[in-house]
Amino acid sequence: MKIIKIIETDHLNLDLIQPMWEKLNEHHQRQESDFKDHDENFTFQERKESLLKKTEANHDL
Repeated sequence: MKIIKIIETDHLNLDLIQPMWEKLNEHHQRQESDFKDHDENFTFQERKESLLKKTEANHDL
């Protein structure tokens, strides 16, 4: 059994979730989905930039 460690952080540590995000994206690619094409071409860097823009707009991530 793997141990899951949950940490709370701010936008400065978004890179910590990159491996998890990529694995989730790979999982979604194997599933039937209307979003396959979008997910396939949506990189972590693009997702990160999107989240950072939301942070700037809302001052909350």
